[in-house]
Amino acid sequence: MALGAFYMCLAMLAGSTIDISVKALSDSYATTQIVMLRCVFALPIALLLVHRQGGLSTLVTPRWRWQLVRGVLTAGANFAFFYGLAHVPLVTVIMLTHVSPVMIVLLSRPLLGESVGLLG
Repeated sequence: MALGAFYMCLAMLAGSTIDISVKALSDSYATTQIVMLRCVFALPIALLLVHRQGGLSTLVTPRWRWQLVRGVLTAGANFAFFYGLAHVPLVTVIMLTHVSPVMIVLLSRPLLGESVGLLG
């Protein structure tokens, strides 16, 4: 249990460090350069995790088109978030990040027809 709490704190520290770094770098670098830097630093970690989970063969899926769409959407979200960090106060960005799960729940019924409630 203590190890899990430690990993959670470490993840929160890493996320905050990324946000602050992007904000600091946004004066000197373009958003595309910052996203590239993030990918360069994240790739070795991702490859290590994939290796520990069984290798690159575990990433193969018969629905590769959906995986491609997901990758494009993720890249777009990355660019949008980093662009927002560069042009909006850090406090506002963090507040919107924490409010987004509530917005997802509120929009799940009208947009997706999902049932929302305490018991699902």
